[in-house]
Amino acid sequence: SAREVARAGREPRRPGIAKTVSEKVEGIADHPSVDQRHQAITFGGWNESRRRHKPSIFIPGSRRPPALHAAALIAGLFCCLSVALDAFQTIILPRRPTGHLQITHIFLTLTWTPWAAITERMKNAKRREQAYSIYGPLSLLWLLLVWALLLVLGFGLFFFAMGSPFADSIVGPGAGAWTRFGSDLYVSGTTLGTLGLGDVLPRTPLSRGVIISEAVVGLGFVALVIGYLPVLYQAFSRREVTIVLLDTRAGSPPTAAELLRRHDFEGGEHALETLLAEWERWSAEI
Repeated sequence: SAREVARAGREPRRPGIAKTVSEKVEGIADHPSVDQRHQAITFGGWNESRRRHKPSIFIPGSRRPPALHAAALIAGLFCCLSVALDAFQTIILPRRPTGHLQITHIFLTLTWTPWAAITERMKNAKRREQAYSIYGPLSLLWLLLVWALLLVLGFGLFFFAMGSPFADSIVGPGAGAWTRFGSDLYVSGTTLGTLGLGDVLPRTPLSRGVIISEAVVGLGFVALVIGYLPVLYQAFSRREVTIVLLDTRAGSPPTAAELLRRHDFEGGEHALETLLAEWERWSAEI
């Protein structure tokens, strides 16, 4: 009869044959024994725990996708290696570096264009010349700041790629990705500046090793700034002496027409060649 067919269709399967959690739950609905209920709940909780805590390629238990970790790691390597290469070519390498993708070239291109456009609108000639003369020393100081910010960003991306392995008293374990990334940048900044505040503690051996490496890089960067600034000061001091001498030969502010007019005497060509050779050497030193 129809009743017998329906009863046969509801015949329970053995718990060992059930392949999914839903099949176990259906079996429990028809025959809710204590053992079957315990097995289904235990099996379902274990399977759900495996799906919830699926390991990442860097740190087990991380909820961020592996692609985000990999992108952060690649971006961090690019920032740190770019700063190292640019600093080597700008400060240590004796010859002029080539290439349009360097940090120094991109930075000077982006800053000189608006600086020159604003300076050209100045009506006072002395202020305009003074603004042009300020850009050189100021751009070098800005370049050091850009290097420091890129290093902080690069190591912060390293920490983010490791899953933000820090015990932060402000940021809780359930915070969002951007909040954790802000904590990573904070750790990177305090480590690069060798502050060592101690309010954020690393929880893995790998993060401790990266922090030690960044602290060493920070000490080297501070030594670089301390050793580089006096050299710049001496170079621009020699330039000021040369500019003062140029005022007597080309006027104030100096112009090419006035320079040629004041050298219109016998032997003036040789004096002009000597003057231009001195400026050429100074430009090569810079």
